[in-house]
Amino acid sequence: MNIFFDTSVMSLFPNGISVYEQQLLLALNELDVERELHFYTGISSLLPRRHRDFMNGVKEHLDIPLSFVRSYCPARYAGKWPSLRRGLTWGGARYDLCHAPANGLPEWVPFPGGVPLVMTVHDLAFWRAQDGAGGENYRRLMEKTLLPHLSRAALILTDSEFSRREIITLLSVPAERVYAVPLATQFGADIPAAEPGILSACGLAEQQYFLSVGLVLARKNYPGLIAAFRKYKASHPASRQKLVIVGRPAPGTEPIQNQIRHGGEDVIWRTSVTTPELIALYRHAAAMFLVSRYEGFGLPVLEAMQCGCPVCFGTGSSLDELCPPETAIPVHPDDGDAIAAAMARLTEDYGWRTALSEAGRRQAASYSWRRTAERTLHFYRCAAEGKTP
Repeated sequence: MNIFFDTSVMSLFPNGISVYEQQLLLALNELDVERELHFYTGISSLLPRRHRDFMNGVKEHLDIPLSFVRSYCPARYAGKWPSLRRGLTWGGARYDLCHAPANGLPEWVPFPGGVPLVMTVHDLAFWRAQDGAGGENYRRLMEKTLLPHLSRAALILTDSEFSRREIITLLSVPAERVYAVPLATQFGADIPAAEPGILSACGLAEQQYFLSVGLVLARKNYPGLIAAFRKYKASHPASRQKLVIVGRPAPGTEPIQNQIRHGGEDVIWRTSVTTPELIALYRHAAAMFLVSRYEGFGLPVLEAMQCGCPVCFGTGSSLDELCPPETAIPVHPDDGDAIAAAMARLTEDYGWRTALSEAGRRQAASYSWRRTAERTLHFYRCAAEGKTP
């Protein structure tokens, strides 16, 4: 089975989708499929050098051929791939399947029209206009990369049952073409020990900060979280707790960025961290707060749970599914009093915090990239053979 696997997002910037692409490729390679899978990457980035560096790193972990078909940019190579457009061969291979793993295919990626298409649609935040000032640009992008391919996709995969219901209802896609394939964390089964000195280098002390991780977007509700933190601090003036936000700023969110910057001296914003730093931050935080108004899956919640960090989450989207009762603290995203109360109890009730930590670890252990890969491979085969899953 030769698969055209678009890797555009991995070459542009690191985010949840690039983690998904990388981990899925690695997990698929580990399955016992008698080398049935041969991945070809459509290198469709405006930054081909970054893409090559990244994929060279992936190749070190793979023992199947991972061929660089070609590096191309929209202006230079537009319209020059007629054989692929006819679904024949490209780079010496005939494709059985095309997987678009990042909410559709960018308009500069030539779709191998004669083969089945599998798409992964991670969420419909763009449809619900949840991302503030930058959301309109993202919606226009999705209208070009996702919507035109919906009708031609043999199967659509998504990260949660919540997102599956949204795709079926909001985009009017038949239920028999949409399936949930949950993700896992980027850390693997065995998390390395946190490196000493990371907390002190960040000006932090163990258990004396709350953590929030995620791209700076309107739906992440960072201003609401900061306001709740201010309420907590006002009612606990002796508290030394800080609020640490880890998230890259999204375009068009300057007002939110300014609110974070002016949140006070005990609000720390890191736009990027290394993996060892992130693990240390999760492991030593008093709790992780993801009080989003909308999530398609919620990888930071699962990462925190895997590291034994108690979680408080915003209800009303996929996080309800990811966090069953007794594994995390549910709050309405706009209920600042409830968020502040959770902060207080998490710093005062050690037994409760420990119980949440243990329950979260068990919940995170039920997710793995191997399960994700096995389920994805099943849908690959169904799509390639024209069968209903």
